Amino acid sequence: MWSGRRARHAVDHGGPMDGDDRRRRFGGYLAGLRQGTGLSQRQLAARLCTVSGTHSVTRNEVSRWERGERVPESWLPFLARALGVGPADMEQAAAYARGDQRSRPSSTRRRPGGSPDYREPATGRAL
Repeated sequence: MWSGRRARHAVDHGGPMDGDDRRRRFGGYLAGLRQGTGLSQRQLAARLCTVSGTHSVTRNEVSRWERGERVPESWLPFLARALGVGPADMEQAAAYARGDQRSRPSSTRRRPGGSPDYREPATGRAL
């Protein structure tokens, strides 16, 4: 049901993805990584504070990233470390979310329409 806001999950129409779709996909990728480690959003925020040496990340910010409202530019190296993925993979996924046409996450497959097929790292299940 529509309530004046965009649908939470975009319909894959086989065409190019817009910026919102890319950010939501990246958010789903982050959520899958987090869930694969068994962490809650609050626990991930606390882990990010520990690895970064700052106390400025909250559960609410993690939620914004996972919903695709923001791409966590300055937090990418810390996210990679906290979630156990390579920094280059995390940066590549974020570059795709920003709309860099030359970039695509290495842990994804391509669909026939050219959009990435994000997979949950632990299981390979499509996100």
